Amino acid sequence: MGDRMKAGKNFNIKDLPNSINIFSVIYDVSYHLITTEVDSGKKKSLFGQVDYWDRTIRIYYKDRTIEDVFMTLLHEILHVVDDDLEMGLFEGEYREKKINILTTALFDTLKRNNWLKFP
Repeated sequence: MGDRMKAGKNFNIKDLPNSINIFSVIYDVSYHLITTEVDSGKKKSLFGQVDYWDRTIRIYYKDRTIEDVFMTLLHEILHVVDDDLEMGLFEGEYREKKINILTTALFDTLKRNNWLKFP
């Protein structure tokens, strides 16, 4: 599991989930201080990544707000939902752009309706 110390933007990483149940599959969530630790191959600098084989979601959190980290987690959850349901919503050249737009819209809706509470 990634480092659990206080992040640079005044939140404690313990305020975020250690695991998430998506369609009865438990994904462990780990938080990392270095972007290349997020990549399963340790080669790319990433903010988030799902590893379907290990059933883990890895998130970079250093010097980011809790809202930004949560949005990255939501982004990765949407990847799992799209892939597991074989919806194909986020395929093609603009895959990441499409998923970022949906992530932003969902996050904004949840936050505006006070369904998300951040410390």
